[in-house]
Amino acid sequence: MGCRVKGLETSPITATGIGDIQLSLPNSHILTLKNTLYIPNCNLRLISCGTLIKALQCYVLFDINKAFIISKSSNTILVTGTAVASNLYKLDLSTDQAFTISIPTRIPTIHTWHRHLGHTNYQTVIDMAQHKPCEGMQINLSHIPHICEPCILGKQVRSPVLKV
Repeated sequence: MGCRVKGLETSPITATGIGDIQLSLPNSHILTLKNTLYIPNCNLRLISCGTLIKALQCYVLFDINKAFIISKSSNTILVTGTAVASNLYKLDLSTDQAFTISIPTRIPTIHTWHRHLGHTNYQTVIDMAQHKPCEGMQINLSHIPHICEPCILGKQVRSPVLKV
C-alpha cells in the first residue's frame, strides 16, 4: 500500500493501516471518516469534498478565500476552511479540535497481500510475513484465504476446438 503525491515528497508515502478518524467540529459536531488510510509519515491530511458531503449530509460552498461546510438539516455552518493554495482549503479547527484518531487499524489479510503482490501464491505471502524480508509488512493471519477467481481463471486451460 503506497502512493506518491506529486510535488509534495520525494519518497513514496506508505499507509500502515486503515481505520476510522473522528474530527471534532465546532458546535459539538463529530465527523467520522470511515476506511481512512493511516499514513504516519505524512504531515498533510486531505479530505475530499465528496466524502464530506456524504459523511455529514452537508453542502460545501466556496468563495475566493473561504470554504463553508453547511448542514443540510439545520442550514448552519459546521466548519469553515481557509484557502492555502488554488484548490486546497485548510479546515479552521483549533489544535485541540483537530484530529482525534480512533484507529482500530485494520491489518491487511492474506488475500489483500495476495492481490497487492500480483496474485502471489498464498504460501509465499505467509512466508514473507513470518520471515520478515520486508520491513513493516503487517498481516492478519486469522482468516482463511479466499478462493481467488482471477487466479482460477488464469490457470484454466481448454481443449482445442475440433474442426468438423
